[in-house]
Amino acid sequence: MNTPTKIATGATVALVAVAAFSLLRNQQEQTDSTSDQSPEMNSSTSTSTKGDRVLAKGRVVAIGHGADMARQIRTVFVILRGDKPGPPYAVKKLKNTAGENSLDFELTAADVMIPGRPEPANPVLKIRYDSDTNPTTELPTDVVGEIKSFQIGDVGLKVEADLVSNRKKDSL
Repeated sequence: MNTPTKIATGATVALVAVAAFSLLRNQQEQTDSTSDQSPEMNSSTSTSTKGDRVLAKGRVVAIGHGADMARQIRTVFVILRGDKPGPPYAVKKLKNTAGENSLDFELTAADVMIPGRPEPANPVLKIRYDSDTNPTTELPTDVVGEIKSFQIGDVGLKVEADLVSNRKKDSL
């Protein structure tokens, strides 16, 4: 039998998931309606071309065996979260239409999932070339990079990504 607490917790998780997918769908529609221009790398820029505050900006480069796989994957997620469990702070879905193993990325205030939520004190940036296009899964065939040593607003970031299966072997 479900208790009111379990039902409320399940409903909260479902609501956050629906909000995340809705945000990604809206971003996809915006991406489809704009050109595929990459953001310019400029270490002194703190606002986007649309005037939104930049949270993180840089380039992801797939390395090792991940470079070949990244060229085949068309969906890339840029995820900013804190170092504690919970929903991401900001998310952006990019298209890898040219089949590149490196892409420019830019997360701005417009990509924040829950407006008004405080910025994470210890941000973690994860970029995933996602082989199944599902933002909630991480497969061995995904190409993933992560950085933890940066501050909100940093530009000129470089993230190296490799196959999830290679990263897990290296960390054992």
